[in-house]
Order: sequence, then structure tokens, then C-alpha cells
Amino acid sequence: MNNLELMEEYRKLFAEREDYSPFQFMGIRLPEGTKGLYVLVNVETGERVGEKVFEDHGSFKDEVAPVCAADKWGYIKTDGEYLISPAYRLIEKLPKRVVKLTDWDGRVDLYSFEKEEYLCRNVESVELFGDRDDMYIVRDGNYGVLMPDGKWLLDPYEEECKRIRVLSEELVCLSFVENLEEVQNIFSIGNILVSGSGFDFSFLEAFGVFSCYSQEKNQTEYFRLVGNEIESLFVEEGAQRLKMETPDVIFGTIQKWNGSSVCLSNAMFSVSKKTWLFRGMHEIEYHKKDGFEYFVIWNGCKKGVTDVSGNILIDIEASQLKYCLGYFLVAVDGKWGVYSLAEKRLILPLAETLHDVSNEEFLVYIFGKKKKGKIRSKMVYRYWVNGRFVTDYEYSEAWGYKKYGNVWFACVKRVDGKSGWIDTEGEFFETLPGEFDLK
Repeated sequence: MNNLELMEEYRKLFAEREDYSPFQFMGIRLPEGTKGLYVLVNVETGERVGEKVFEDHGSFKDEVAPVCAADKWGYIKTDGEYLISPAYRLIEKLPKRVVKLTDWDGRVDLYSFEKEEYLCRNVESVELFGDRDDMYIVRDGNYGVLMPDGKWLLDPYEEECKRIRVLSEELVCLSFVENLEEVQNIFSIGNILVSGSGFDFSFLEAFGVFSCYSQEKNQTEYFRLVGNEIESLFVEEGAQRLKMETPDVIFGTIQKWNGSSVCLSNAMFSVSKKTWLFRGMHEIEYHKKDGFEYFVIWNGCKKGVTDVSGNILIDIEASQLKYCLGYFLVAVDGKWGVYSLAEKRLILPLAETLHDVSNEEFLVYIFGKKKKGKIRSKMVYRYWVNGRFVTDYEYSEAWGYKKYGNVWFACVKRVDGKSGWIDTEGEFFETLPGEFDLK
């Protein structure tokens, strides 16, 4: 195949691509064992573009392509001339048609193809501003914040910013040194919202709430960002370990120093109501299961359940709580009942006849002891799934479950002595296909 035929094959191959460019790199045939080299050609005219030879290359996009010469990377234009001369060890594409260029000394340049100029040169490091693609954190002795248009939001050559912590897409904590003292500021896209020394800021997930611990006062204040304004929620003594799993509830451990030791307790605060819902609890846990979100709260040996806004669903008086498939099996003063998270009510009232509960993969079985005069009979089982009893039968024993096809079955023994299987609809089978008879 001659050069013209080869060019035609290249043209057909690349013309089918959405980012098609007639300018492509073709390999040069060299003696065996020699490192391959490439030249730039126009596959539509069959002509070589320029005299440069490359060791490696990328694809053309927006009329520029990365190339490597003498183990250094740069960018070439479609006319065969360099846009960025090869001088870099690494190149990294960033959003907004910006490229990060790292030289062999670890110094960084930032170049904008849109502006066709360098945004900054010979700095220590450049990173994206958190999850944003329109701001860069630049370090060169001090820290700065740079925009894609080349303007400094925070100029590291004019401000002595020693530390930057991105709290969210809208918030950043900047630390400065003034009179040998570190002063921290919370910025919202350039506007100072909170400022002071001896603070430790932290951000709670993505719900617009952050905390500010003052070492001097030994207290923590929690704020909420409303637009570009700061709203104070509450102030607590000591360094708090609170967190958020839902948009409305702040919860966790409150620690106070009583002079000789640290006193720990758990509390829950409602952001919307701006009030404490619970204080002095032993433990608070957030759960997300089967499409339901809820909190379990311990007060001593008693337990309760609230929704994601802290509203009580099950009073904090239960001695036992067992969760299964959107239901809570609740024990209060020796009585058992079933609470539905979907219906937010007790669908099986507390009763003394229920002795205990347990659960398996697809069903809940509740068992107690029947009374015959003064004599208690052996355990009897009733099966509960999806808010109803799956069968009218009562069972004296149950021992495990299995999946047959796409259906789950529980192995049971009825009070009339028959053994078999029940499915999730409560239908009883003495045998399953391919199984032995359990009678």
C-alpha cells in the first residue's frame, strides 16, 4: 500500500468519528528495535504538516493536540506549530478548556485554550475548588483562589492566606496570619460571613450547616447558611461531636468538662424548629433500611423511634425493639406489639399472649404460650408479612427457610402435626417439587 492509499484508509477511519479532524499522526517506518516516531499529516490532501517528529501524541480537539518530544509534553496546532512548547512531565485536562501543566521540577502552569494565555505560571500547586469546575485553589507560598477568566478571587501575592478548606460548593474556610495569630474566615464566594481567631470550623454534610469551635470560650456555635446570610442555631459548651444525616436533624455527642473529667451525653436538635428535641440521652442512631429512615433513641434501658424530623413514632419506653421489613416488634412491660413505619401506628396492639418475636429473610414470626386452664402449652407460631398474618394456621415449630425458584418458603410444623412449607402469601405446602415429604 502506497502513502496515498494509506492516507485514504486513515481518512475513512477517522471521518466516522464525531470529533473528526483531517489532521492525524502517522507512524514513521524505522529499523527494527528503534523507538517509533510520528509525524503530523493532513489525510485529505496526503501532505505532511511541518517538519516536527514526535515520540507520542494524543488526538486533536478544538484544533490542538498533546504531543511528546524528547520525553516532554506540549500542545501543537493544526499548522504544525507549537501552541505550548514541549517542556512538561505531566499534562492534565481540567474543565472550561483549561489544562494543568507540571514540569520536571514539580512546578505548575495553568493554561486556558479559551483565552489563549496562561492563567498562572510557576506555582507550587493547582487544584479544583472542591466539586466546582469554575474555580481553582492555587498555592505559591500563600494560598489563592483563581477564576477561569484569570482574575484572582483571593490573590496569594497580596494576602497571607496560609490554609484553605473547602466546606461546600458555596463555603470555604480561609486562615490568615495577623500579628502572629491565625485568624480564620468563612467565605461565601468572596464574602466574609464569620471571622475570628482560635476557631475550628467544620461543615456538616451538604445541608448548609457548619460549626465554629472557639478555643478561648470553649464553646461551639452552629450556623446555617440562608442565601448569603448566616443564621445562628445554637451555642453549646465544649467541643461537640454532632453530625447530620437528614436535612433537619443535628444529633450526636455533647461533651462538657466538669473540671475533672469529660461528661458525655447525646442530644438531637431540630433545625427547622430551632429547638432541642432530646437531651441527656444515652445513644442516638440513624438508620436507613428498606426505603425507611428513622432514629433509634436510648434513654437508659428504654428505647424509642423517631422520624427524620425527630417526631416520636414509638415512645421511649420500650424494653426491646426488633426491626424487620419496615416493621418494629415492640416490647413494653412484657407485652409485644407490631408497629408499621409505613402506617405510623401499632397495627398489632400490645398483648400479653405474645411471648417473644424473631424474624427471618421474608417474614416475621411471633410466638407465645397458650393457656389451658393453669397449664401453658408449648410455643405456637403465627406468621406476619406486609402488615397482615399470612395464614390462619398456628404452628408449633419453625426451623429455617429456603428459596425455591424465585419464592421464599419457611419450613414449619402445624399444631395438627402436619409439617410442610409456607410461602410469603401464607399458602401451605406439604412438599415442594423435588423435595422429600416432611410428614
